[in-house]
Amino acid sequence: MLNPGDTFTKHYTIHPGHTVRDIFPEAGEFADMPDVFTTGCLVALMEWSCIEQLSPHLDSGQISLGIAMNMTHDGPCTTGTELDIHCEVTAASARRASWNVEVRTSRGGVLMGTAAHTRAIVDRATFSSTVDRQVATIGGQHLEHP
Repeated sequence: MLNPGDTFTKHYTIHPGHTVRDIFPEAGEFADMPDVFTTGCLVALMEWSCIEQLSPHLDSGQISLGIAMNMTHDGPCTTGTELDIHCEVTAASARRASWNVEVRTSRGGVLMGTAAHTRAIVDRATFSSTVDRQVATIGGQHLEHP
């Protein structure tokens, strides 16, 4: 089980495809923006880091789902920038885990973003069934079940 105060650090280098111009190729408005790391990818990178810290503590059949993110994107960076993502658990229970996350450049320690993030811990099969039942009402596709 995770405990408040537990920390985890992930290192990541920004790859092509993770810039503003790439996020929605069909959106011309994004094509006119500077070719910098997207806020959407920063959110995903923060989530991924928390998932990596949490996953070894999940029971068989469990997954975690992001349910809250309060974040800032404090600075721009480009493809090739190396980042350090530091996660600290602020709360943990059988059903939820929360973190404070900070992302800095590996070179120079420039702040790229911060977040408070919470993930729910759920049974994969139950979640998939719930989503599949909603398809008839809201549309979309059924989930593939592993």
